[in-house]
Amino acid sequence: MKTRDRILTCSLEQFAEQGVGQVSTNHIADCLDISPGNLYHHFRNKQSILRELYLWFVADFMRFLRADEHQAVVSSEFWRSLELCFQLVQRYCFIFRDANFVILKYPELEADFREVVKQTDWASRNFCNQLASNGIIVAEEEDLQRLATNLHFITSQWGGYGAMRAACLPAAAGRRQTNDPNNLRLGYAQALSLFKPYISARDRDELLAILADYP
Repeated sequence: MKTRDRILTCSLEQFAEQGVGQVSTNHIADCLDISPGNLYHHFRNKQSILRELYLWFVADFMRFLRADEHQAVVSSEFWRSLELCFQLVQRYCFIFRDANFVILKYPELEADFREVVKQTDWASRNFCNQLASNGIIVAEEEDLQRLATNLHFITSQWGGYGAMRAACLPAAAGRRQTNDPNNLRLGYAQALSLFKPYISARDRDELLAILADYP
């Protein structure tokens, strides 16, 4: 892997685990066992790394949407698609969790963040519309829009909620682990449960069976 990609991969992991405000460029260089000068050869500052990770996320997200387009027809395929999308968003959880900090400290990144929000909001609305058009859920237009908003909220903000829950645990167990598998499972189940009131009779048993596996 090229040094530039190693820097971005390490930064992504450290930002997700520690928070953007807790990770410096020197910290990233130490994690990679490279000199700060080597890092600055590729990225002049932390906001340059953040901007590139925003671009990484949008590229990964759009690649996922293109691969998934027109493939989901039955409910099980939609639920699997949602699970994979949830995992992708949570991999980049710092983008939403630390948004206020980043935009206040680096206001030049606000436009990049707006693009991320735009793409993920559109995907949530498209997902709900596809569920409705395939008869998997039955909802009035107003309810459908609210459902899409709630889906976007959960998928984008679950990382911050998980960090808050972890902070309430005893010190030994309360380390910030946003990508902890149990936290991801809980978030996915929470997102799935949004559709329970609107699920069609045909697909109800399958949704309930999936939810039963995510206590």
